[in-house]
Amino acid sequence: MRIFIVKLQSSQILLVLIQGTLQKLSKGGFIHQSQGVVSQVLSIENLFLFVNSNYLHLLHINIKAHTILLVQPSSNPESRTYSDYESVNECMEGVCRIYEEHLKRRNPNTPTITYDISQLFDFVDQLSDLSCLVYQKSTNTYAPYNKDWIKEKIYILLRQAAGHEM
Repeated sequence: MRIFIVKLQSSQILLVLIQGTLQKLSKGGFIHQSQGVVSQVLSIENLFLFVNSNYLHLLHINIKAHTILLVQPSSNPESRTYSDYESVNECMEGVCRIYEEHLKRRNPNTPTITYDISQLFDFVDQLSDLSCLVYQKSTNTYAPYNKDWIKEKIYILLRQAAGHEM
């Protein structure tokens, strides 16, 4: 089942596109029928539960989850820094800005700096440590995520940004 969030308003999901059908999300969820299979979509804040006769799927969407970025550029423990952001996407934009600042320092006389995602990912990989702590409201804790997770989220963010520019 392919699910796309179509419209957000004040961190609330209003519309969801499921297998080509636009669904309005009410407070309790909605029922979706496709090819004779009835699915029930239940929602509680940013937690979605998809139930049908074939499977049960749990999807957690962190729209506005406080995120702490931990960065250690070199093997020197004194190089450790952290930044905090209001959402995962803002944090991923912050990682891109860190790379852009790195490029500006290395190329101070270049007026316009361009890069592709593979260069950004190489930069991420060469950092001694890069990780995120994402707040989980349901448990009132922070969940840790590694470089691979960060690269996946950056890829999704940049893909979405490229789609909006078309």
